[in-house]
Amino acid sequence: MLFALDDQTLLEDRGALVERAKSHLLNAGFVYKRGRSRSKLLPATQHASKEEIDAKRAAHALANSDARRSRMQVLQQMIQVGSTDTGKELGKELNNL
Repeated sequence: MLFALDDQTLLEDRGALVERAKSHLLNAGFVYKRGRSRSKLLPATQHASKEEIDAKRAAHALANSDARRSRMQVLQQMIQVGSTDTGKELGKELNNL
């Protein structure tokens, strides 16, 4: 409303009125429900670099590999012990792999 009172031509051009209201909200520091605006008025955010993504991917791969290796060791120990419940336990462990 305030923008329309200041500039009456905005009543005819609703798109300009909406854009002006959006920019006012962004400049005023409005907190959005989902945390941020998807407005085209904001500069594009910088994404993670390829090196950062590759490092994160390698760390996840290493963690998954370690977890898989430890589960395989547990299975090998179960096979060597040869307990009576080995079949059930092996089935559970194999489902987790």
